[in-house]
Amino acid sequence: MGNLYRHKSLWDHKPVLRAIYLRYYRLIAKFANAGRSLEIGGGSGNFKAFFPDVITTDIVFTPWADVVADAHQLPFNPSSFDNLILIDVLHHLENPCTFLDEAKRLLRPNGRIILIEPCISLFSAPFYHWLHPEPVDMKADPFIVVQPDRHRRPFDANQA
Repeated sequence: MGNLYRHKSLWDHKPVLRAIYLRYYRLIAKFANAGRSLEIGGGSGNFKAFFPDVITTDIVFTPWADVVADAHQLPFNPSSFDNLILIDVLHHLENPCTFLDEAKRLLRPNGRIILIEPCISLFSAPFYHWLHPEPVDMKADPFIVVQPDRHRRPFDANQA
């Protein structure tokens, strides 16, 4: 949980970072369906501050998360949401396809998954490989279902 408080502090002290993400948040609001929205991996609570009606989940407790839950198995009824919003989260999931099956279960007809993810390009790859604290494995196969590692730190990721 310490990581989330550190991220929240960084957010509070970096106006350029806030400006970039506020642009993303406005785009999310523009493209989201009317109705009930679920944010998965609410992190440091920044989106909820912008979009207060969203139900926010995270895998760890924080005062700003509404529900503590794993994205692979969410505690909501089928067809409960018009939008699922993931901001810098998909790369943290051990089994992306399992999550997508869960998303399909949760979304109402014509529901939307709205994702923002980092991009590894020719220019950003060295940064992600040597300077970013999360692992990058370009050979990982997201279509292979792996047994969840109970000892895995929640913020570990495969940026690839």
